[in-house]
Amino acid sequence: MELDFAYQNNLRSENSVPHAHGYAPDTNNTTAHLLRLETISGLSRLNIPQGKNMEAITGVSGFYQWHNYSGFEFLLPRFSQKNLAFYYVEKIKLKKKWTINAGLRFDFTEINIEKHV
Repeated sequence: MELDFAYQNNLRSENSVPHAHGYAPDTNNTTAHLLRLETISGLSRLNIPQGKNMEAITGVSGFYQWHNYSGFEFLLPRFSQKNLAFYYVEKIKLKKKWTINAGLRFDFTEINIEKHV
């Protein structure tokens, strides 16, 4: 069995002169975009040998991702999304150089986007 868990934090900051790009509530603040995208992901996989030339692979994977921003310009809305997937793959080795893979995958996803005003 294989388990894999991860956390990723993407942080991006862009600065600009507020009056050059339209509305800026605070003219002392030069942060045009401060983007922060965070992701937590996980995977569980099980390889099941089925004889000399066959193997089944089954597993579950998923992630939760959210995005926040600040700054006087708008690029991406605040959002969050969840994903959960189940999969099954059959691997059949025909010859030394030939392998057939076939499988099924079911994904369930929910995305929430905050309206920008």
